[in-house]
Amino acid sequence: MFTIKEVIPSVNELTPSLHVHLEVQYDLKNSCHLEVKGSMFSSDHKLLSTGEEIRNSVNDQISACDINVTNNSAHQQFNTVLRFLVEPKSFNHIQSLRLASENNDVFLNFVFKVVVIEHNFGLKNNILVLRDTNHSLGRVNLFKIKEFKESKNRHRIPSADWVNKYMDGLGFGKSILFEINQPSLDNITNFKSTDIDVPRFNERIEAVISGLSIMQDYIKKREWNQVAEQFRDIDLFRADMTKDLKTLLKITTNLPEEKCLDFTMALDKLYSVASQFHHPLNKGKVNPIMNVNKEDAYFIYMLMLSITQLLIKKVEYLRRHPP
Repeated sequence: MFTIKEVIPSVNELTPSLHVHLEVQYDLKNSCHLEVKGSMFSSDHKLLSTGEEIRNSVNDQISACDINVTNNSAHQQFNTVLRFLVEPKSFNHIQSLRLASENNDVFLNFVFKVVVIEHNFGLKNNILVLRDTNHSLGRVNLFKIKEFKESKNRHRIPSADWVNKYMDGLGFGKSILFEINQPSLDNITNFKSTDIDVPRFNERIEAVISGLSIMQDYIKKREWNQVAEQFRDIDLFRADMTKDLKTLLKITTNLPEEKCLDFTMALDKLYSVASQFHHPLNKGKVNPIMNVNKEDAYFIYMLMLSITQLLIKKVEYLRRHPP
């Protein structure tokens, strides 16, 4: 009965909204649709918005049809557009579910309803007659109002389209979509070097990769404090790793030794800032309770992910280009 032709963000309205273009078909003779409405749900079945037909700016008419008396086919078909407002709270919920999904795609569920009026007239020898003359309480029904509903689940909006077309179109800002491969030890496990302590390096990186996986699960569950707590178990920047880090940078970038030291100190400072979200004590003094919000959890996760990727890529470069 209902076919979704496309779902697009409205760019000409101040209020963020999605326009759902529909093709509607039904098989009722001697009938005409009165209105089409809909409800939009998130992938976890939360109601996001209700939709109504968009009025035509030329004649201020929504999709309409004439009430005809005919003996022809009952098949009816028409196109219409429903507007679904997207409030900030609804958008944030969609975003949270998107980021928790495997491919970061958006999935929307819809329930559409068409209301039709069916008349009780027919043609006999080109003369208008009543099709049903059954008298109920001394009256004859001339018209009946009928409703038909249909669900359309898991309408998919690919992640790239959502980021590049929908977010800005809805007025929630632009984002840059980039890919980061999951850190892996595959290319450095069998690597040997006299310049760095490879077994220790692999041990630390392996622990970080395991920690990142746990942090990602907490992010999907929106448990921001647990992301910070997990950060405590990552010991990449112990003092015994400083020499290896400086060596990696010097060999792979040709940076002067003092600049390599600046770089490792900068990483250490960032690490120190991120770790403050879970440290209850600082030099024997009790730290104030830190609030770990969404942006803090993402900062911690992305910081650790970026540093881990940097170090793995440096070792891969060293393996391909030995000094």
